[in-house]
Amino acid sequence: RTGTSGDIAPVVLFLCSDGARWVNGANVPVDGGLEASINAEVLGF
Repeated sequence: RTGTSGDIAPVVLFLCSDGARWVNGANVPVDGGLEASINAEVLGF
């Protein structure tokens, strides 16, 4: 399913918090595990 604002909001809140002050130049996929499942299929897991 397509993600909703409720799926994305927790990640945005974290990235805007002091807890993320050391996060820089990172990609944070918020795709419900789609990327992991595609990689698993390609790698034969």
